[in-house]
Amino acid sequence: VKVTPSSKVVGDMALMMVSQDLTVADVENPNKDIAFPDSVVSMLRGDLGQSPGGWPEKLQKKALKGDKPITARPGSLLKPADLKASRKELEQKLERKLSEYEFASWLMYPKVFSDFAATQEIYGPVSVLPTPTYFYGMKSEDEIFVDIEKGKTLVVRCLAIGDVDEKGMVT
Repeated sequence: VKVTPSSKVVGDMALMMVSQDLTVADVENPNKDIAFPDSVVSMLRGDLGQSPGGWPEKLQKKALKGDKPITARPGSLLKPADLKASRKELEQKLERKLSEYEFASWLMYPKVFSDFAATQEIYGPVSVLPTPTYFYGMKSEDEIFVDIEKGKTLVVRCLAIGDVDEKGMVT
């Protein structure tokens, strides 16, 4: 699921509060220690920019745990990027050429892209799979259509599922 960065923050905070049975009073309580999601800390630090009117000061201090918030536009603090050198370094690390889309993804979200590239290294180009298949796998007798390139579609049918191996995987 793709969402805007601030929507992710809202979702992460809501999931944390529900999963830990927290109330707004719990979150605001200065004596209750809370491990805020990274996305929430990042937003309250100012990594996503400044909120008109600022953030609730007590909440910001609690979430940042002594770190100082960013008061400038986050992009103004970035060092100039050497795109050629960065691309060369990443391509050497991944041992393959990158598309413009992949390189742009890495520039904006290096950790997310690196995790995705590692997943692709293990499982192949999972982005061509239908979303339910990616998340839940196929059941016996399922059939999916996978577009591997323009004009080429594979029909994949699951005929049988083997036993779970020692790593928790099935084939």
